Amino acid sequence: MENTKKIICSGCGAEYDATLPKCPYCDIINYSGAEAEYLNKLDDVREDMEELAYVPQESVKAELKKQGRLVRKIIIIIIIILIALFGLYYFRYHFNWSQVSEKEQFLWQSENFPKFDALYEAGEYQQLANILQEELQGKYSIWSYEHRDFAFVYDNISDAKEAKRRIDSGEDTSVDMYTTLLYNQMDLLVQWGREEELDEEERSIIEPLMEEVVEDFHTRWQMSDEDYQELIEIAEENYHVFPYNEAKKYVKKWLKKNK
Repeated sequence: MENTKKIICSGCGAEYDATLPKCPYCDIINYSGAEAEYLNKLDDVREDMEELAYVPQESVKAELKKQGRLVRKIIIIIIIILIALFGLYYFRYHFNWSQVSEKEQFLWQSENFPKFDALYEAGEYQQLANILQEELQGKYSIWSYEHRDFAFVYDNISDAKEAKRRIDSGEDTSVDMYTTLLYNQMDLLVQWGREEELDEEERSIIEPLMEEVVEDFHTRWQMSDEDYQELIEIAEENYHVFPYNEAKKYVKKWLKKNK
């Protein structure tokens, strides 16, 4: 599988393909990617101009006039793009794009991060996960919180266990519930393989819970190695996030064979 360079978004902290002109999650501009896209458009214009040399003699004047108007429009568009890129660059480095100032963010972190740590130390992992999920919708950033990744992994495990309970008890055996189970299991398996996400202490807490997830995953779905590898590759192509629609697609095929 071809390796592509990844970068970390300065806005939301997500990892994505360095060739993209902007972050696919929060739309923060990626200047190197935007510049490459702009240069590709210039190459297209140059190729269009080179093709003019092969226009038959009798239609040269008419075609040149037509192409001249097109080129003028393209130049105007390019100028607008350059101005927009310059403006984005200027504001990115001279203004704070956050909803709050750095001082407000610092004061909020100073007040709340110790509370988050207290929940972690007390073993209140689900409560910590719930609070962090709520804060994702707020105006303050939690991306620098030490146990953020741990809390999200723990939350995924809780969602997977709840989906398993509902299915096994017969409370809810819908396609959506099976999809929720597979989606969380696959997401956990993908993230579990990325050791940098959790430190040694966090992994020691999560590992016994992951054993339950892995056991149910293999027992329930009984995927072939080819099918499993295909799903892993889909997640890797999607910036290490397993897409919900892919989980639903697999579940529908699985249910047809097993129901």
